[in-house]
Amino acid sequence: MRRWSILFFLCFIARAQELSVTGKVAYISSGTVYVSVGRVNELRDSTLLYVVVGKDTLAALKVFAVSSKSSACTVLSSKREVVVGDNVVGLIRRQEEVKIAVAAPPVDTVAVQKAETLVVRVSKPVESPLISVQGRMSLQYYTAQFDNSDYNLNQPGMILSLRANARGIPLTMEVYGNLRSVSRGGMSPFSGNSSNESRIYRLSLEYDDQFNVVTVGRILPLYSPSIGSIDGISIARRFGNFTAGGSVGFQPSLTLQGTSTDTKKMSLFARYQGHGFYDLTVTGAYARTYVSSQLDREAVSIGLSAYSTNGLSVYAYGDVDIRAKNGDRLEVSPFISSAFLMVNYRLFDFLTLGIGADASQPVYPFSTVQSVADSLLDHKPRSGATFSLNATFGNGLGLYNSFTPRTSDEGFGKDYTNYSSLYWTDFLSTGAMVRGTYTLTANGFTTAQGYGIHLQKNFSGLDCTIRYQQSRYTTLQFTQSNISQSYGVDFAALLTRQLSLIVTVDALRGYGSAMNAVFTELSWRF
Repeated sequence: MRRWSILFFLCFIARAQELSVTGKVAYISSGTVYVSVGRVNELRDSTLLYVVVGKDTLAALKVFAVSSKSSACTVLSSKREVVVGDNVVGLIRRQEEVKIAVAAPPVDTVAVQKAETLVVRVSKPVESPLISVQGRMSLQYYTAQFDNSDYNLNQPGMILSLRANARGIPLTMEVYGNLRSVSRGGMSPFSGNSSNESRIYRLSLEYDDQFNVVTVGRILPLYSPSIGSIDGISIARRFGNFTAGGSVGFQPSLTLQGTSTDTKKMSLFARYQGHGFYDLTVTGAYARTYVSSQLDREAVSIGLSAYSTNGLSVYAYGDVDIRAKNGDRLEVSPFISSAFLMVNYRLFDFLTLGIGADASQPVYPFSTVQSVADSLLDHKPRSGATFSLNATFGNGLGLYNSFTPRTSDEGFGKDYTNYSSLYWTDFLSTGAMVRGTYTLTANGFTTAQGYGIHLQKNFSGLDCTIRYQQSRYTTLQFTQSNISQSYGVDFAALLTRQLSLIVTVDALRGYGSAMNAVFTELSWRF
């Protein structure tokens, strides 16, 4: 009689898993786009994200700095301006080991008895290194040559962004900064007379066990942006959806290079984050700065962002300064130093409307104006509004327009900027993207009109863009009109999975001068 037995082998199979992430554009500043997804969503440096409306992709973003709940991105390409509240999606590929049981074929008992030994060797999974490092290092060179060589500029540099994690310990080190020198005029970019403009934006060690978060080094507390960077320590504790804590330390030097003990800082902060019908985040912070032992500034910051699946997004932020200068004293006199509100709503699948408002009032650190007469300080409040429209007509056609009026001495709306962009993402079914732009700007001194066209196409992995812009500006006092023209060509290529190259060439004619500029970046992701 034949007896059958079944042997099971445990096998480890590495498979690629695709993780989809979705978020929103939370904030935009100086060309950097901040999105509401971060390390908890497994984002890493150099992750690609996309801004989408309906089924249309409007922009490609690349992550260059990541925190636990948000990320900072650069815009690689766009059909229109990215705005707060835009939807962001991404796809993260990761490797995971899957343990499965495999049944061996039936084996005759007699045949098994004849076998002297049955040895099954199963390879052990490769153990992760004690310290894993991920990040990006970029070599950059920028040169601008003017018709007057005294204004020539040469700027070589290296950017380093890395994140190191310890195995089995919730410990992370982050470094983000650059090594950069700048030479002006006819100097060599590597001469001893070049100025050192290196910066250290973040150099920190963080312990995060999902309950306690302790960060030491040069940090930027996410819950108190008004206080800026701190060379010190931040301690926080999570209570469900709430996070609360504080930070204390010193203001980095103005060059963001060395450390300084001249200005002391402290802040208390809290955040609530919910994921119901609305993805809601509310932050609040109280911050103080001291010069020596004298109070220099005291402020409260409040922030709110909310997103819903029906296409409504709200972003708001405000600073209230508690004290103001009165003679040679700093007295309690609360005033709104800055406020911003932006609401976007997807009215239809093809139409998104936005409306926003902002207000600000100059703030002076007490140590810099203590001896200045109050009458010489500008306390005039300023305000503005933003109205935007984004429409997609199908077949890759779309329109974006934003109108931003502001207050001025002549009244509200006399100063304004209007930006319009008409784009076609698949021009005549060639795979090329064509975008035409029109800009109209007016203020109390000048008016300007600008026209531009962008052509973009990918050739076998090489992304090419040709740009042309013409602006006509009029000086109202002299009723003089001038024309400026700019030309540009951009190339971006992924040489390997880790190595990429960007080259940008620009030429400017107008404003009483001529300038040619070249920027190159060789970036290695590790």
